[in-house]
Amino acid sequence: MNIQNVMKQAQKMQKDLEEKQLEINKKIFPGKYSMVNIEMYGTKQLKSITISKDLNLASEDIEILEDAILIAINNCMKEIDLELEKIYSSMPKIPGLF
Repeated sequence: MNIQNVMKQAQKMQKDLEEKQLEINKKIFPGKYSMVNIEMYGTKQLKSITISKDLNLASEDIEILEDAILIAINNCMKEIDLELEKIYSSMPKIPGLF
């Protein structure tokens, strides 16, 4: 095995991963649970939260709403992680390096 070829392959893989990460960072991922919709960038930075206007919330419903927001955000982060896992698993493996 030629070490120069291995290094070139590793550098190419690193560049490909960096490009894919940049693509994901720019992508907007939706998250939804019940009456809450969110959008989050691939960086896991929250872009927006939208709460259904059809709700007439009483103060006791605030806790339910907070739980819904939390679940929606976590669902969105899971979608981002799944997208990253697809990319990582599709990358070729170089014996002895990864």
